[in-house]
Amino acid sequence: MRKALAQPHTKQFLKFAVVGLISFGIDWGMLIALVELFHLDFLMSTTISFITSVVVNYWLSMKYVFDHREGMSRKREFTIFTILSVIGLGLNDLYMFVGVTFLSIGYQAMKPSPRSWSPGTTTLAVAFSSRARSRSRFAICLNV
Repeated sequence: MRKALAQPHTKQFLKFAVVGLISFGIDWGMLIALVELFHLDFLMSTTISFITSVVVNYWLSMKYVFDHREGMSRKREFTIFTILSVIGLGLNDLYMFVGVTFLSIGYQAMKPSPRSWSPGTTTLAVAFSSRARSRSRFAICLNV
């Protein structure tokens, strides 16, 4: 077990997981606070919380998880990150809109939580993100 934990990829994965949990906490906490305390629309709150968590995720990932790739400029890394994040935001908002508006499911249940990971956008975003990482060699955490 110690040997496995000492591997560079294992350490990177654990850092990746911690950053993802922090980002999820920000996303979830802001969503609830914006809707319940500030009485903002659930879709506006979803968008604001998602964007905030993605910015924090990017900063933490670049600082603590991933090394800069020599063959790729920071501008290109950020462009790829932004494109994938916009796709994730679109999927996230669509998922929330359909679930809350058409299926009459509470917004809290539509956002995945650690206790009950909901399928849908999370699964799609993870699959898309994994494919994009292997293609571009740029690792990104999409918190959808």
